[in-house]
Order: sequence, then structure tokens, then C-alpha cells
Amino acid sequence: MKPNEDRARAAVVMVWAVIVLELIGIISNYMQYDLLQCFSNGVEYTTEQLENNDLRVKFVTIIYGVFFAMSGITFIMWFRRAYYNLHQCHKDVRFLEGWAAGAWFVPILNLFRPFQIMKELFNLNGYLLAKNGIKNIKTFPALYLSAWWAFWLINNAMIQILNKVSPEADEVESLSNESLFYIGQSIISIIAGLLIIKIIKAYNSREKLLFELKPVEVDQ
Repeated sequence: MKPNEDRARAAVVMVWAVIVLELIGIISNYMQYDLLQCFSNGVEYTTEQLENNDLRVKFVTIIYGVFFAMSGITFIMWFRRAYYNLHQCHKDVRFLEGWAAGAWFVPILNLFRPFQIMKELFNLNGYLLAKNGIKNIKTFPALYLSAWWAFWLINNAMIQILNKVSPEADEVESLSNESLFYIGQSIISIIAGLLIIKIIKAYNSREKLLFELKPVEVDQ
């Protein structure tokens, strides 16, 4: 087994950073929505206000994209190391270690394989801890895993919709609706982020117990 605590910590920090940026994005999109509503109601605004709005939205989008990518990298690094460690302790792990990273990038497979691996991490880790006499650790509710994956899939579906939506004839109304949709998508993303933070911390505490067993009784 290899230490994984630093990777877990990095993944949690980056998810928190994305959540903060999601909150900033909500504020930014609401400001854009408010501006568009004022325009629809006949309130005058300056070219400078419009330019500042566009610059703010673009800046937030770029920064968010950078941190989201970094968050994905740190999470997959933790996820793969966790699955690698499980492989060192049990011979009947369902999938090859590399799928903990690769499954996220394979169409169709990425809709269910990462979730299967996450469930297996908790199930086999709990089994190994119990086998080594550690039975007082609190059971992690499977509902959290299911909720996280559901919100993750919903979030990704909403992003796909946003990427494919074309402006309508009434551009102001279209942009207003798009701003509200972005706000909804950010809320879903925040919930998914809070759940994965809880999941990473819960598994990290269990993995540390397994790592500290010297020697750990493994199934080979």
C-alpha cells in the first residue's frame, strides 16, 4: 500500500475551491440576469456596464475552468491511489486499477463505472477492516454515494444542455433564461461537491486504519 492522505487532502481543498467559485458564479450570473431584466423593463444602461458584465462573466468562467480541471486531476489521483491500495489487499477486486482513472473518459462507461468502483472501495475496505478486528468504525451510508453520483450526472447533463443551447430570436430573454439555468446548475454542482468531500474524508479515515495495520491480513 502507498500513502494516500496527502492526495485526499489535495482533492478536498480543490473541491472546496470549485465550490467557492460556483458561489461566485451564482452571484455573477444573478447580476447578469438582473441587468437583462432591467433592460427588458426599459431601464437604460451604459456600454461600460455591458462591457464590465461581459468581462466579469468571462473572467469567472475562465478561472472556474482552470480550478475545475485541477480539481478533477487531484480527485482522480486520489481515486486511483485508493483503488491501487485496495488491489494490494484483496485479490477479488472487480476491475483493473487503471479503470479508476480511465473510466471517467470513456463514453457510456463513465455513466456507471466510477460509481461501481467507489462502492467497491467502501465495501471491500469495510470487509478488510472487520477481518482485521476493527469493527467499531461507523458504517458509511450507501445513500451518500448514490446521492453524490445522481447529482454528478445531473450536473453533467445540465452542462451538456448549456453547451448545445443556441440563442433564440429574443436574445435578451434567451440570455436571461441561460443565466437562471447556470444558477441552477451551480447549485447542483455545489451539492455534488459537498457530498464528494464527505465521501473522500470518510474513505480516507478508513484507508488510514487499513494502512496502519502492520501487517495487514490480506486476501491473496
